[in-house]
Amino acid sequence: MDYRYWVRYALWRTNTPPLVTISKILWILINGWTLFLLYLFAAFGLILTLIGIPFIPEILKVAVFSFNPIGKRMARNLVPTSVFNNPDSSLVKIMNIIWVILFGWEFFLFQLGLAIIQFITIIGIGNGIRQWQIAKATLLPFGKVIENEPPPVKPVKPSAAPAEVAPAQYV
Repeated sequence: MDYRYWVRYALWRTNTPPLVTISKILWILINGWTLFLLYLFAAFGLILTLIGIPFIPEILKVAVFSFNPIGKRMARNLVPTSVFNNPDSSLVKIMNIIWVILFGWEFFLFQLGLAIIQFITIIGIGNGIRQWQIAKATLLPFGKVIENEPPPVKPVKPSAAPAEVAPAQYV
C-alpha cells in the first residue's frame, strides 16, 4: 500500500477536535504567549520611531498569528479593500521591501532559529512546522491576511492493484 495514504490518514486523524484543542492549549502555554509578547514589545519599540509607525499593524498581525497558528494560515489577500492591503499594488511591494531591509530579516532569522531548534527534537517537529509558517509570515507580511485552513479530507484507501490479464491468444 502506498505510504502517502498513511501520511494523509495521520494528518486527518490528528485533526479531530479533542486533539486540535489540546494542541492549541499546548502551543499557547509553551510558545504562543512568549512570541505574542515579543512581537508586542517590538510593536511598542516601533511606536517610538517615526519610520516604524506604518509597520505596527503588520507586526500586530504577526503577533496575533503567532499566538495561535494552529488551524490558521497567512494567505495572500484576495479581496483587497484598499491600496494598503492589495498584494498587487506597488505601495504594498515597496512596504514589503522596506520591511525586509529594516525589520523582516531579523524576525525571519529569529523564527527560523526557533524552527530549527524544534526540528532537532523529534517531539517538536509539529511545532517546528508552525514556527516555519510564522517565519514565512514575518518575511513579507504586507498584503496578507490570517485565514482559517480548510480541514483535511479523510483519505480514501486505494484499492488493490488489478490482477494482470494474460495476453490474448491470437490465431
